[in-house]
This record gives sequence, C-alpha cells and structure tokens, in this order.
Amino acid sequence: SQYKYLFKAPNPDGSIDILRALKVGLREYVHNNVSDEFPADRTYIMNEYEYIIETLGGFGSGATSLTVDGSTSKHYGIIGNGFGGITVGNEKTLTIKDVGELNPDGSVKSSINGFVNSAGGFIIVQSGGTVNIENSVISSNTLSGTNTTYGGAIFVGGTGTLNVTDSVFIDNQAVGNTSKGSGGAIYNDGNGITN
Repeated sequence: SQYKYLFKAPNPDGSIDILRALKVGLREYVHNNVSDEFPADRTYIMNEYEYIIETLGGFGSGATSLTVDGSTSKHYGIIGNGFGGITVGNEKTLTIKDVGELNPDGSVKSSINGFVNSAGGFIIVQSGGTVNIENSVISSNTLSGTNTTYGGAIFVGGTGTLNVTDSVFIDNQAVGNTSKGSGGAIYNDGNGITN
C-alpha cells in the first residue's frame, strides 16, 4: 500500500477516527535527511489531497530547499489534522505554490488548513530562513498556548524572510489561553522581512 494510517483515541460516542497519509508524502520531503531519493534541493509534486498524521517539523540534515508544487494537482489542499507545521531554519528555503483555491463566490474550495501549534500554526520562519508563498490559500490554522501566541498561520522570527504573492489568508487564529494572541494570519517579530 502507498498509504500509512493513524488510529486516533476513541470519540465520546465510542467511534474511532482513522487518518490516512501517503507513506512518502510531504513530511518525508520536509524531514528526511539528504539521500539519493531526497536531494538537498527537493520538489514535492502534489497529485492528491495531502493528509498530515504527524508534525512536519524542520528540514532534514543537509536539506537546503523544498518546493511544494500544486500546479499539476488542480489545487488540492494540505490538511493538518491538528498537527504542527514546518519549521524553516537558517539558510533554508521553503516555496509553496499553487496549493488550494477559492470558489467563484470567494469561499474556500481547498487550502492549507488545520495545523495547530504554539507559534506559527503552519510555518515558523526562523532567523535566516526564507519562505515564498505563491498563488495559494491558507485558512483555518490555529495557535493555542498558555501564554501569548504569535502568528496563526505564519510566524517570522529574527531575520527570517517571508514573501507572499497572489495568495489568500482566511480564518487563521492566534489564541492564547491565559493571555493574548497576536497576528491571526502572520506575525513578524519586528526584525524579519515580510513582502
């Protein structure tokens, strides 16, 4: 099978949710170390909806750039299922292009959604990291923490750089349990570059 599965804890009614993800999917392209299969500069071509069943995390050892390309996939979405997103560290570059789309009435047809973290729901751009988002839809990502939270969809820290072109952010939230949340969609801590 090309899929792996996660069986979640029982629901109050006794039913069990089963989540399905590709065995070699987005997480492997983010997380795996450099090898013959995963070069330092890698491109992940989306051919179907991407369902996440574990936190995506930081780039693997030796990896320098990742492009997530949805242009051949009719703008499928990435569903976070409540897990954490991608951390882009120093001298790393992440490019997201043509992922998600809107309906003619402006509502969300597909998107990058459902990521939950304590900073940068979908993406954390660390000092020296670069993120490019092109022609994509990012919606309904959430920060939830006991302290102040920053960046419902994206947190830009230090000297990180975020470039956004022809993209839409809808219903992303930064919610602190005991304090305030800042930057529902994007939070720049003051030193980074956001275009």
